[in-house]
Order: sequence, then C-alpha cells, then structure tokens
Amino acid sequence: MTKATARDRVVVVGGGLAGLSATMQLAESGVPVDLMSLTPVKRSHSVCAQGGINSVNDQTRQLGDTEWKHLDDTVYGGDFLQHQPPVKEMAYWAPR
Repeated sequence: MTKATARDRVVVVGGGLAGLSATMQLAESGVPVDLMSLTPVKRSHSVCAQGGINSVNDQTRQLGDTEWKHLDDTVYGGDFLQHQPPVKEMAYWAPR
C-alpha cells in the first residue's frame, strides 16, 4: 500500500456496527479516517437493537399493550428518526 496523503482521508458515515467496523479496519491499516454519525455512537441502531425485536402478544395484550402503543414506543425510542410507515407495518405484522 502506498503512503496516504491528506487527499486520501476517508469519511465513514454511520456509527453502527458496520460503520465502526469499517472505521477500525481503515485506521488499523493506517488510512486517515473520520467517523460521522447523526446520533452518539452509544445510541446507534446496532446498540439499541441488540435485544432483538419486540412485538405485541397475548401476554402483553393482557397488560394493556396494543400495536399502536408498540408503534408509539418504537418511534419515540428512535428519537422520531425512522421512516414511520415501515415501523407501523412491523408493529402490526410482527409475530404474535
């Protein structure tokens, strides 16, 4: 590999697992790299979703949960950054 110059600097956009992995690989290879993220890395989707996906089921329904509440919790928990129509589909079509 040739020596990197200022023009060879790489910008990685996104602080999720893929962005962090790419940033680390580039840095370890000696490539100057900057990581840009709209949210703090500890709030990335990869970190927040590590527990899997939740859904409304018979047990949670008995406790008063609904698909609408699940949608609201998901959108609120994601700081309103999601494209909401697919989130609504997920809330209503998730396994019961």
